[in-house]
Amino acid sequence: MVSFLLITHAPVGAALLEAVAHVFGGAVPRCEAIDVIADESLADIQARACVRIDAMDDGDGVLVLSDLYGASPCNCASRLSQPGRVEVISGVSLPLLIRAINYRTQSLPQLAEQLISSAAQGVVRIASHAPQNQMFRPIPDAQARHQHQQ
Repeated sequence: MVSFLLITHAPVGAALLEAVAHVFGGAVPRCEAIDVIADESLADIQARACVRIDAMDDGDGVLVLSDLYGASPCNCASRLSQPGRVEVISGVSLPLLIRAINYRTQSLPQLAEQLISSAAQGVVRIASHAPQNQMFRPIPDAQARHQHQQ
């Protein structure tokens, strides 16, 4: 089973793990975060990440997820890549992380490819005038709108 290490700007990683725990009804095993604070040494972050990766990897590999491509947490994460053992993806979001957890029994390279190819599915335009998959019945006037709200 693939493990996950989030390397993000503080407090993004911790917040994502908190949201994931809410969705799954408790902490998800082998899913951790390193929240990077301003002016933190990249060498220190990388050292912490290496320790966590070694502890988390049970042989199926570790997927490192970062929040913002080109920023310090991502630059640090990119140095951790080891094909077949550590894959790194930038652009982590709650939908992406939940999808990753649901498919973590796939091989690490297969999981990384699936997440990248399906990332856009986590971004959906919500139309206020015609919600997807829902009936929409406009309220004809303000009085009816007021009655509807009560």
